[in-house]
Amino acid sequence: MKLSAQSGEKNLWHGFISFNEENSEKIDHPEKCIALVKSVFGEFFRDAGFDPSNMDLMCALHLDRPRHLHIHYEFWEKEPKVKNERAAGIKYRAKGKIPMDAIDKMTERLNAYTLDDDLARKRDDAVDALHHCGGDFTKAKFTDAATKMMKELAEIIPRNASFQYGRKDMIPFRNKVDDIVEFIAATDDNVFWADNAFREELKKKEKALQSIMGNYYKERMKKDGVFKDDADMADASDLFGVKQIQTIDRLEWDYRRRLGNVIRYVW
Repeated sequence: MKLSAQSGEKNLWHGFISFNEENSEKIDHPEKCIALVKSVFGEFFRDAGFDPSNMDLMCALHLDRPRHLHIHYEFWEKEPKVKNERAAGIKYRAKGKIPMDAIDKMTERLNAYTLDDDLARKRDDAVDALHHCGGDFTKAKFTDAATKMMKELAEIIPRNASFQYGRKDMIPFRNKVDDIVEFIAATDDNVFWADNAFREELKKKEKALQSIMGNYYKERMKKDGVFKDDADMADASDLFGVKQIQTIDRLEWDYRRRLGNVIRYVW
């Protein structure tokens, strides 16, 4: 990697990630450090306009300040591929500038990384409760209101639709799926309380992020408000978990997607 960094025309970028005392335990061991790096840097490279497969990345975990553990990192392109809009062909951007928006997203992604343990557990509890609500679900399914909602949805969904909440062809029907999920949650105590616990935890996380990031977080939420209608999300988050999702709005969207997909299996 040293030879790679020294060969050819290259920009070398370096920086550090520092956690406060409360969250330093997230990276107090090399394995935890590696997990964080793998979770956040690929998306950061894409946000910054790089090809992740064309990047070399070196990181060092520093334990010399126990109350503020930190990671130093350095990265560079294996081959120069960053396009400069003001020049023809392939050329490095002036002074190796990284877009501030990519840095902002990385900051938020790291903050969210420290917050999601309880949230993921409560989310999974709610999804599991909906999966296993058994007789109560059957009873709810055949009440007049539930039957009407499901029949109406069945009549308007195209036969060739995927019926996966995150897919593009389900965008027009997501609100109706959400309504069915909410109705069933209200008829089963386990689902109701699991759903309530997740949403309360979600509010706590949002307050924590707002406290850490201030007004920037409000602006980020406005920008990401359209994300829930973005078909690119699809079901990819199942592969990465909630650590890959950047804002509370996305976490809430992913939660509804998971519950909506449960309805697909028990339809």
